[in-house]
Amino acid sequence: MRAIFSLLLLLPLLAACAEPARVTGMTGQNLASASVTADPTVAGTVTVGNVIGGTETNKLYRPGVDDVAFKEALQQSLQANGLLGDPAMARFNIEANIYEVRQPWVHLGLSQDAEAIVQYRVYHEADSSLWFSQDLYSTGSASFGDAIIGIDQRRVAIEKAMASNIDQFIAILLEKLGRPLGT
Repeated sequence: MRAIFSLLLLLPLLAACAEPARVTGMTGQNLASASVTADPTVAGTVTVGNVIGGTETNKLYRPGVDDVAFKEALQQSLQANGLLGDPAMARFNIEANIYEVRQPWVHLGLSQDAEAIVQYRVYHEADSSLWFSQDLYSTGSASFGDAIIGIDQRRVAIEKAMASNIDQFIAILLEKLGRPLGT
């Protein structure tokens, strides 16, 4: 009984503190071809407005995704794809609502999974009318090779889920702008 009590007292000291999801981990890939950057009808056509719904990190057990970090990751991803423009010149404004980030409460293996649901709304900059809205579901997984400690695996899994979500959105945005991937 004494050993169990001692272990319970030491457990918080042995566990790592949770860190919030990092911008670099949430930033999506460069999906657009070079022709997007060269096309003035597509290049620099969007800007990012409000991002809401993020969560704070609980240092003991739960990494979070805050609004500012997700907005920065979205902007960097759009920039890498040649889509982010000057707010004064952009044709569309993107808003994002992070509906949910799901992650397991208990670490029972060598990998962690996370799920994300984000709603994107794209508005015409000229009159603020809604152009389209899209709810996207994505997953991410982190293994022992990504991080040794379970709490860090959770963070990496969340970052991968958010990056996948951004990639899905950019693919849809490119398609709606008349530039499917690979063209």
